[in-house]
Amino acid sequence: MMKSFSNRLLYAATVAGLVLTGAVLQGCSDKIPPGKVEAFRAEAGDGTVALSWTNPADKDLAGVQIRRKAGAMPTASDEGLEIFKDTGTGLADSTVTNGTPYYYAARAYDRAGNYSEPVYANATPVSTLARVEVLDQLAAMTQNISQSPALTRKEQAEMLDILQEAGTLFISGQPCDAAELLRADFLEKAQELRAGSARKEAEEYYAEGRMIRVNIARTMADKDKCPELSRIDAEAETLVRRETPEGLLGEEIFGEPILTTLLPEDSPLPGEVFSQIFIPGTDALHGEAGAPAVPMHRQLVAAPMGRGVRVWVREVDPVPAEEIFLNLYPIQDSPMDQEVDPYDFSDRPFSINRQIYSSNDPWPRQPVSVKYLGNGRDMEFYLVEAAAGQYYPLENRLVLFESSPYEIAFLGGNGSFATENMQSPFDSNSRYLMENVLNKVTVSANIRERIREDIFGEEFLILTHPDFEQAALELRDWKREKGIWANVFTCGTDTDLHDMQTADDIDAFIESRYTHGLIRPSYVLLLGDSEFIPTFYYNEIGTDWPYAVLGDPETDSIPDLAVGRIPVDTLDQATVVVRKIVRYEKNPVNDADFYRRAVVASQFQCCREGAPKDGTDSRSFVEVSEFSRQVLLTAGKEVTRIYGRTGDSTPARYYDGTLLPEALSSAKNFAWNGGAKDITNAWNNGTFLIIHRDHGLVSGWGTPSYSSNNILALTNGERLPVVFSINCATGFFDNETADGAYGTIQNGIYFAENALRQPNGGAVSLIAATRNSPSWENSTLLQGFMDAIWTNALPKFGTSQSQRRLGDILNHGKRYVVSKTGMNVMGETIWENAVRNELYLWHCIGDPTLELWVKNPHVQEVLPNYQFNHQDVAIQNGIEVAGGITILYGVEGAEITVFEEGPNEKMPIGRGVVKNGVAEINYLQKHATTYPLSAVANFENAPALTLEGRKL
Repeated sequence: MMKSFSNRLLYAATVAGLVLTGAVLQGCSDKIPPGKVEAFRAEAGDGTVALSWTNPADKDLAGVQIRRKAGAMPTASDEGLEIFKDTGTGLADSTVTNGTPYYYAARAYDRAGNYSEPVYANATPVSTLARVEVLDQLAAMTQNISQSPALTRKEQAEMLDILQEAGTLFISGQPCDAAELLRADFLEKAQELRAGSARKEAEEYYAEGRMIRVNIARTMADKDKCPELSRIDAEAETLVRRETPEGLLGEEIFGEPILTTLLPEDSPLPGEVFSQIFIPGTDALHGEAGAPAVPMHRQLVAAPMGRGVRVWVREVDPVPAEEIFLNLYPIQDSPMDQEVDPYDFSDRPFSINRQIYSSNDPWPRQPVSVKYLGNGRDMEFYLVEAAAGQYYPLENRLVLFESSPYEIAFLGGNGSFATENMQSPFDSNSRYLMENVLNKVTVSANIRERIREDIFGEEFLILTHPDFEQAALELRDWKREKGIWANVFTCGTDTDLHDMQTADDIDAFIESRYTHGLIRPSYVLLLGDSEFIPTFYYNEIGTDWPYAVLGDPETDSIPDLAVGRIPVDTLDQATVVVRKIVRYEKNPVNDADFYRRAVVASQFQCCREGAPKDGTDSRSFVEVSEFSRQVLLTAGKEVTRIYGRTGDSTPARYYDGTLLPEALSSAKNFAWNGGAKDITNAWNNGTFLIIHRDHGLVSGWGTPSYSSNNILALTNGERLPVVFSINCATGFFDNETADGAYGTIQNGIYFAENALRQPNGGAVSLIAATRNSPSWENSTLLQGFMDAIWTNALPKFGTSQSQRRLGDILNHGKRYVVSKTGMNVMGETIWENAVRNELYLWHCIGDPTLELWVKNPHVQEVLPNYQFNHQDVAIQNGIEVAGGITILYGVEGAEITVFEEGPNEKMPIGRGVVKNGVAEINYLQKHATTYPLSAVANFENAPALTLEGRKL
């Protein structure tokens, strides 16, 4: 049977992309654009899309620009990712993911910079292995059933006949009929058998039958032609039907599930079969460890400001999709990423809540619920949790929903959802928070007047021990020169600063500056090690998290401020670090290759116990490393893989059983022998970003191994990378106050500290964890970091606003891992308590305002032409305001900060962003015209520029 299926596969038809053409008129007042690209086609392949076209005949044609977007047409001229801009008539786009629909826009351009109307094409790359898998799965199922002693001959014959017919339909080009036959006959028969003596076997057959059906759908170029397959691979989404200041009417839409089973020999409970269920877009696993893993979908909603606010779900009336009988797997705690297990965390044993599983009450109790998540700046956030179904444990019955309409009601508050402070151009990323909720239209329409301010304030608050004040002032002066308004205050232990010694004192001071400032802190730097500026301790974790939140640090999950720490013990060390930061931003390396190169180091930890296939990874290290690599490749980077492995088996599959990329396969002879020498060579050679994803210790990385001694031997000089050290404990900085935790000593210097302090190179800043950290949550966090910088990495999370300041990258990653609480990511649950520890664990070791260079800043086009137009007094809504200025400037999107040169020092007076060539800037306070003005422009991937040549 297997042989006949496999042979017939050779004659299966390939999938071709559909070609769409269209035009969007683009205005051009005084120049003639070239003609349109003709015969634009996209042909799908395995991991590639072949693009071809015919150039127009214009004599001044300079080339063709092609932009790509996943899931929708890139209709705007700047929408999507630019993948080609050159001459030629063809391109093989190999930076695509199988199964994802891609849409392309092609525009011809001439030497004058005019662009033609776009033409479009689309294609969905599909792996040829999908067809092999379908036939192999059918053959394997046939063999399994025919050899099963648990089934009678009649039962075997009935099921084998269904499989034979489904295979014949599939090979003959009738995938819809094959998939429907499996659903209507095979799955129904498996559920029928489960009620008899073959319960364990039937549960496996049911899960495998559904997987075959899913794979059949994935071989189709347009599965929507089969209505019964339309929900396969459809990601869960929330539709906002209505929103008002009093509440929100929403509807959750769920796709079709995928099931996997743990067989008796692999089950954590001897002889018992469990099934796991995943739904695309959510793959949510709700609740506490040991509870049934029912998929959930979670979204943020903003509640009104004020005391006594109540938020609750008023109505829920789910629409059932189907009913499945299975033994649903319970949620398990996340494993950890420590290299060895002598310390605080270790992998937890299997758990099952017998009280829940012995009841027939539905789980979860309510299909939709809300819970308070925390405040973000001036907004109150709640998490909407919508179950994709409910499980009745005693009956082993899971009812899944097709959709779940609900209404969320608000009671109390003052009618506003945010303040004018959050609209201030000096309130970094507040607008991001306002746009990241379901009811964002209501939020923007209900803004409270500005909170009263008693002080002028700052956006960057530098807190330093007096020993390091000189270095702090040097950093402050550079940030002001760069256009970031920074102030320095002294604090810390063993000083005469009576109200600024303890961690609680310092935290209260930060909140006071936030509450009373006209300009409120968005970033906080702690300059000094933990014996100079104390840290907090939660769950035995040394953490600066309480400095980042205005609410209760044990319940608030939304960071209000971006916090970093430079852990130094001497003024010399502080000066070294500060000057590395200033040099990195002010005088960046003039080497295009430096900004093109990135390094990803990782380990394949072989092998997963109980996995049905050999060579299956037992962690998500390589999978998330490949995710990160793909993001970097899409951004045009050259990525060096430095991968090692443990175990004797040949690496073949990710944790969830998915095959490794072809380049990592045994057929390609991938070496898996990366080591410290490879990392040192790449580091010294120059690379803008280094990612390590594996185990870790306070002294360094696991596999490939890299220690503090390796750091101290680096000679990369000014070629300083940012390092994402995604593992356990390599960010440990508080050994002076940690009472010997993790075997540290008081005068020890550990991995991140060594990399930051290294005077002859090392790193300019790092993101790292201070203690042992949960494994799958760490991988999820890294996904969030990549999405902060390259916003297409996770298209459904956040906004299109790229974030390159390290504190913002850290906070974006934390918000992402919070949003995935309870969900399944890369094969395991993101556990709620582990997420709480992630908030405590992860730190910016360095300057939180440091901007990661992702392109060569020396080749960016910076236009120096500008013109100023004063508006001494302005009237807005009938109210006299402080006046302002408009600046005509030639760099679209540039952020321009205007300063008043007062009698004592200059002060920021306004900020605006260039749109359509003009920055409109309203003054924060009345401008004394006797004092001159100055301005600083900041823009993507170029050093700050002081506007000179004409007085403001």
